[in-house]
Amino acid sequence: TRITLGFAARGALAVVVPFAIMLALGQAYGAVFAALGGLFTVLADTGGSYRRRFAAMLVVLLVGGSSLYLGTLLAALTWLLPLLLAVIAFVSGMVRVFGGSSIAIGLFANILFLVGAYAPGDTGSAATFVGFYAIGNLWVVCVHLALWRLRPYRILLQEIAASYDAAARLVTALELASAGVETALARRYVRVLHRTARERIRKAEATLESLRVGYGHSSAVFDHALLLLSAVSREVIAATSLRAMSQPEPGTEAARAWRQFFRAWRRTLKNVSRFLLTGRGSPATAAMHAAFDALDQQGEITRAKAAPLRLALLHMDAVAETGVLQPHFRLHWRATLPRPSTTWLGSVCKTLATNLTFASFIFRHALRVAVAAGFGLWFAGAIGVPRLLWLPMTTIVVLQPEFGATWRRLWARVAGTLGGVLIAGGAHFLVHDSLLEIVIIALFAFAAFYFIRSAYSIGVVMLTPMILLLLGVLMPDASAMLILARGLDTILGGMVALAAAFVLWPLWQRDPFLDRCAQAVLAQREYLARACDQPGDGKPSRPELMQARHAAERATDNADATLQRMLSEPRAVRGNRRAALGFVTYLRRLADNAAHFSVALRGARLMPGERAHADELLQRLDMIAAVLSGEAQPTSLAMLKPQLEGLAAPPPRLALWFERFAADTAMLAIISRRLVQR
Repeated sequence: TRITLGFAARGALAVVVPFAIMLALGQAYGAVFAALGGLFTVLADTGGSYRRRFAAMLVVLLVGGSSLYLGTLLAALTWLLPLLLAVIAFVSGMVRVFGGSSIAIGLFANILFLVGAYAPGDTGSAATFVGFYAIGNLWVVCVHLALWRLRPYRILLQEIAASYDAAARLVTALELASAGVETALARRYVRVLHRTARERIRKAEATLESLRVGYGHSSAVFDHALLLLSAVSREVIAATSLRAMSQPEPGTEAARAWRQFFRAWRRTLKNVSRFLLTGRGSPATAAMHAAFDALDQQGEITRAKAAPLRLALLHMDAVAETGVLQPHFRLHWRATLPRPSTTWLGSVCKTLATNLTFASFIFRHALRVAVAAGFGLWFAGAIGVPRLLWLPMTTIVVLQPEFGATWRRLWARVAGTLGGVLIAGGAHFLVHDSLLEIVIIALFAFAAFYFIRSAYSIGVVMLTPMILLLLGVLMPDASAMLILARGLDTILGGMVALAAAFVLWPLWQRDPFLDRCAQAVLAQREYLARACDQPGDGKPSRPELMQARHAAERATDNADATLQRMLSEPRAVRGNRRAALGFVTYLRRLADNAAHFSVALRGARLMPGERAHADELLQRLDMIAAVLSGEAQPTSLAMLKPQLEGLAAPPPRLALWFERFAADTAMLAIISRRLVQR
């Protein structure tokens, strides 16, 4: 929440401050273009190291200014504009290969070209427009540098703190269960919170890795951050392992003791989060130890519960040690600036050359965007819509590399825009005071930045009236027509994008889904193999096991994300929907059982009988992955049964786990055969 609020406040200041200042100076054009410069600069800041973010904001200035200048300079050549837009759209589509801010920068290049081509004014205003745009950009850069100089590791600390907050909410669910909340409901709640905590931790790990690469040098800060993330990951494992525990009768001494332990655990996690954000408070674990001792004295800590509880205490003690938590991670401001270098140029050229082939989906998508954008601009002129820029702009924004993503973006964009148009229409007829209009624009800007990354359709609802009110400053007499044209052109542009996604070299998700499933199975196989290869030292966790688990979770999430895109595709091309849903369900069940198995094993070495069962399970996963990737025939999976046959019964301590794994792999084998059938 702190990160989102900070982003929203920064976005609102980026738009409103240059807009209000330029408007007060009597520069209506300057107010609009400066606001656009601030808006696009903040949206291009997609995270990562400060050096990369700073470079991205400068690239927004260079690329956006060039596109704006070119569009304004060539505005009179109406017959040439569709072709030029197609070229710019192709280039901006190709830079998607670099990911991150490059996707946003390419999108803004198209928008600014259209804004420059259809903005009121003569061609002599091109340099002036670019100058106003640069003022908004440089204003945002200055604000960012001022904030970064004070707290260069702020984003990393916020994301680690968010991970601890998510872990605290997970423990809160256990506390509620100990207080007598309905068991089935509590367990479902724990599953949702576990997924949220896992996503928070992965996001913080990605930010940490980006900072490591961006700064190019080691630092004690990174080591401390890695320890904090490793600890919170173990806390999440420990909390999830306790979700199936039998709860004592509510109101008894045992129930109160468990609730006291969960409360102390939650408070310790929250204290760590508060310490990271403010530098105040103490993450001491004395209360956790006292509550643990009380449970131990009452005989409540069984062998099954001892492992996750000791795991939680072990890592919270490591976090509470002196020197691990530092309230003020500092770095000199010069380290945020980009280092002059040309070594990146060769890598950029090589990457682009590799993707300049029709076999690359990036190349096909760039061609698709170019054709759709050029056609959209020509079509807007042919049917005589009032404002030519909205229709092709909507086409570019809505069109995504996959049909399913385009379909979802279309509905979110159209619904959000129409909602925003209604709001803008009401503001147009009700608000006639300039100061009040600036306040309304500020509120819409804050709301748009708050929702745009988490709830896209709501963000569009807030962004649309903000943009329309900004442009209404340039054309006060035509504001009503501008609002009407925005809604109509959004619908038409969305239809053009949907047609392009369906007709022009569509990318269907069936084949990528099978590959993602195979990768997820192999990742789960690697994690299970590492869990079974413990050296017997009694340690409940180790770094390589954590890395394998995170890799398996990411691979599973990739398969799930591909499935969600596939479900948005036409029925004729998406394949067996029920089988795909079932596969991801059992894959997550396998991952859940593997995580709990590694905790229950507690670092112990497998006995010979257990080793034979583990090898059979790993061989099953290899066979399933081979079938999904096309390296083996589906008939090879027919022999996999819900039981491990031909092996001696394993010792009782792990027999239940091997039975679960056998059932999971058997179901995955059955569903895999259905998936690969054409």
